[in-house]
Amino acid sequence: MQFPEPAAAAEQFRALALRTLGDPPIPVGARGDWAATLTDEQGARPASAVPLLYRLAGLAPCAGALVGPDGALWQALHDTGPDPLSLVRTGAGPLTERAETGIEVWTQTELAALHALGAHAATGDTPALWTRLWSAADWHLRELQPDNATCRPWAAHVFVLRALWCDDAEVAAGAGLHASTLLHNCRVSMGRPDRISACILLDAAATLDRVAGLGGPR
Repeated sequence: MQFPEPAAAAEQFRALALRTLGDPPIPVGARGDWAATLTDEQGARPASAVPLLYRLAGLAPCAGALVGPDGALWQALHDTGPDPLSLVRTGAGPLTERAETGIEVWTQTELAALHALGAHAATGDTPALWTRLWSAADWHLRELQPDNATCRPWAAHVFVLRALWCDDAEVAAGAGLHASTLLHNCRVSMGRPDRISACILLDAAATLDRVAGLGGPR
């Protein structure tokens, strides 16, 4: 899949999401119930997805939704509180500390945090956020496979942007392949994204739209 620029990538993501969710994707007048009850087709409701569902519904996440190291980043998208960089690991590489859980659970948490940090970076003039975002994305490209932990397209938009805006041709190619594989994997079982994956893509599309308005990382 080619990603010519952020606005076009946003349309690709949105079209995939709407194949599953329909249009409108969120029931008018029932946003709260939708965010509180949506599951995938197997009845699963991953903890990392819950704050994203509330964000899509335009609602602040309930306290019970903010679990895991990525929860503070999601909360900060609704608040004018702490600097997002204060909520992640300092330095380079992964955003969260390696948990005592298996690598699959930790990788999904890390990708959810990367997804949320991408939304923070897209809010405006935030060069330090972009630098930290690229550092974490590049670590994923070096250390993890796109299907290492999840069939869901967490942070696919971050890898699309890395592919579009990285001056290193090898890194850019790797990021584009990573994003394409994430989008492919979420459609393998049903020929379309499951409901949770579709919501992840819908949120990613919104971030890509905001980035398109910026004209590039600041």
